[in-house]
Parts: sequence; C-alpha cells; structure tokens
Amino acid sequence: MTTLVPVRRETRDLWDVAGEMDRLFDSPFELLPRMTAQEGLWHPTMDIYNRPHELVVELELPGVRMEDVDLRVEENHLILEGTRRRSETYKEDDRFYTERLFGAFHRVVHLPSDVDAEGVEAHFSEGLLMIRLPKIHRTQGKKIEIKT
Repeated sequence: MTTLVPVRRETRDLWDVAGEMDRLFDSPFELLPRMTAQEGLWHPTMDIYNRPHELVVELELPGVRMEDVDLRVEENHLILEGTRRRSETYKEDDRFYTERLFGAFHRVVHLPSDVDAEGVEAHFSEGLLMIRLPKIHRTQGKKIEIKT
C-alpha cells in the first residue's frame, strides 16, 4: 500500500514571487566571490599602449611585493609571473565574505618584432607596474648605387 504525504502549499503574493526571482538570479553572483577566492584563480589586469617610440604596459598589482614577481622577455614575449600572498593576520575560518583574490599569476604578452628587449625598463609605484619597451626603428630602405 502506498502512503501519500500531504504537501502544504504556502500562498504568496506577487511581491514575494518577484523577490524569489531576484534571489534566484542573484544567488550565483553571491557565490562568485566565495568560489573565486581560492588560491591561483586571478591574474593582474593590464593596459598596453602603442606609442611612437615605445610600447607601455601597465599592470595593476595591489598587495604584491616586488620580490614575489618575475618579469622577463623571451624571444618576442613579455612574461610576468608572481604571487599575491594572503595576509597572515586572518585564518580561513575567520572569513565571512571576500572578493580579493590571491595566489600565483602568470601573464604572457606577445610583442611585435620591433621591440628592443635589451632596453626594457620597469618601475613599480603605488600598486602599478609600468613596463616600457623601446621600439627598434628600422630604416625605410636605401637606394644602392651600382658602380661600373
């Protein structure tokens, strides 16, 4: 014999339904900071400017110590690797809510062939790493006189 379990249905007005829809659509975004707060799921944001005599790369690295950053040029790639460390002040169990991301990061920028890797300069100030990559200026060509 099958036993039926009574189901109690609550009555809700239209505003409660609208509130539930808002909660439903917002809930994945509420979880996002908690999910992405894991180590190694971030990379610094950057802007690249193409100026007449140089490329300028600006990267935001708030909370990153420069001794935790490795910057190099290999062939025609600018490679940035490093780590942003979590503060030792708080334990994981203390976290109520977080949006900041921590851990290792790795960025690779493909450079045009006319960049002088030997002349690259990098400066770090107020959480911003500015990298200047001078361009190699090639001559437009030259007419060669043929001697007889």
